Amino acid sequence: MKKLIIIPAYNEGENIEKTIQNIQENAPGFDYVVINDCSTDNTLQILQQNRLNHISLPINLGIGGAVQTGYKYAFENGYDIAVQVDGDGQHDVSYLEKMCIEMQNQNADMVIGSRFITKEGFQSTFMRRVGITYFTRLIKLLTGFTITDPTSGFRLINRKVIALFAKDYPRDYPEPESIVELLCKKYKVIEVPVQMKERAGGQSSIRMWNSVYYMIKVSFAIFVEMIRGRKMSTQLRLVLFILNIIVLIQLIIQVKKKKLQLQYIFTWLALLFVLLIVLIFPQLLELFTRTLGVQLPSNMVFFLGFCFSLVIIYSLTRYISQQSEQIKELTQKVALIDKEVKEIKGEVK
Repeated sequence: MKKLIIIPAYNEGENIEKTIQNIQENAPGFDYVVINDCSTDNTLQILQQNRLNHISLPINLGIGGAVQTGYKYAFENGYDIAVQVDGDGQHDVSYLEKMCIEMQNQNADMVIGSRFITKEGFQSTFMRRVGITYFTRLIKLLTGFTITDPTSGFRLINRKVIALFAKDYPRDYPEPESIVELLCKKYKVIEVPVQMKERAGGQSSIRMWNSVYYMIKVSFAIFVEMIRGRKMSTQLRLVLFILNIIVLIQLIIQVKKKKLQLQYIFTWLALLFVLLIVLIFPQLLELFTRTLGVQLPSNMVFFLGFCFSLVIIYSLTRYISQQSEQIKELTQKVALIDKEVKEIKGEVK
C-alpha cells in the first residue's frame, strides 16, 4: 500500500528541515512531497540544497490550492492513502500508523486527528477555539454529525477521496468545507485523538485581523455547498423558507405601522426573492457563477451580500442627506420666522 504525506509550505524555512527529519524518523512507511506555495523566504533554497522531494508553485495558490496540488500528485502516482501534515512542526506523525489502522478497522474514508477528544497537548489559542466550536456546531446543525476538530489539517484520506479532492477542492480555508462535502456525499469521516504542538518557528498564515472574515467566508462556503447539489436537508430548507416568510410578514407589518417606508421594502423583497430562488433552484447559483466567470459559488454569495450592503448604505446615506438638507432649511425658516415675530412684537410695543 502506497502512502503519501503532503506538506503545504509557505515561508516555512525555519521548520521544513525538522519536519522532514521527523517524518523520516517516525513515519518510515510514508513517502512525502513538499508543496512550496511560492514562498518568499528561503524555503525553496532549503528544499533544493537538501534535494528534498518537492513541487514548487510559480504563484501563491493559498492553502487549498497547495494541498490540492499534493492530492493531484498522489492521484497521478497511484497512492492509496494521503495525509496532510503542516510544515510548521505542529503535527506528530507518530500517530499516522494508528490513523491508518482506524481507517481500515472502521472502513472510513477520512480520519481526522483531533485535539479535542482527550484535550491533551497544545489546544490552540482562545480565539481559534471559539471559531472551532462555532464550526463544530454549524456542521452538527447542517449534517447531524459531530466533528470536534473541524479545522484540523491533520487528515488522512483513502484513494476514493484522493480522486475526489484532486478534481475539486476548496481554495480558502478548506478543512470545514471539505468535511461537509464528504458528509453530504455519504463518505465516512471519523476522528482519533492526537496531541499537537505549538509552531516550531515562523508565523501562522492566519491572523487575528482576518478571523471574522474567515468565519463568515467559510460559513458562506458551507452553506453554498449544502444547497449547491440539493444536499441540504428538507427540514433545513423548510426552516429557511419559513424564516423568509416571517421576515416578509414582519416587513409588511412595519410598513403598515409606518415604521418602515415603502420605498425601502423593495430592497428587502429583492433579497428574499433571491434567497427563495436559490433554495428552490440551487443549480441556478452555480450556473450564474460560471456565467459571470466567478471561481466559487461562495465567492458569488459573498459578492452579492457585499453589493446588497452597498445598496442599503447608499439608500441610508441618500435618505440622511435629504433629511439633513430639510433640517437645515427648517432651521433657517424657524430662525427667520422667530426674527419676524420679534420684530412684530417690537412694533406692537
